[in-house]
Amino acid sequence: MEKLREGEKRDYRMKTANMIVRDALRIRGVIAIERISGDDIRVMIARYKNRRLRPRIYQSALKGELNAIIDKAREYSVPVLMVDPRNTSKTCPLHRVTIEYGEDRIGICSKGGEG
Repeated sequence: MEKLREGEKRDYRMKTANMIVRDALRIRGVIAIERISGDDIRVMIARYKNRRLRPRIYQSALKGELNAIIDKAREYSVPVLMVDPRNTSKTCPLHRVTIEYGEDRIGICSKGGEG
């Protein structure tokens, strides 16, 4: 895989953030983002055994992507909800009710129907 230059990385990050925010704006939705720290990222990648893969995941600019989404959401006045990462796959961050999963493994809020 060809190495991306810094400008290309930033461009890719901004385009991705723009797509996410415009989709949320189109459906009048809220963007829910987990509050993560550098320690959280280290814990996430600790389970990977490949010594070359771990640093690449850590350096993948996850925080940069999240910050780009937040900045773009402010620009378009799209609400961003920062949620605690604990039980985020089980509890809807908006309604605080259980998320139900179908056979397709897509979670739907049992109260509001958001997916």
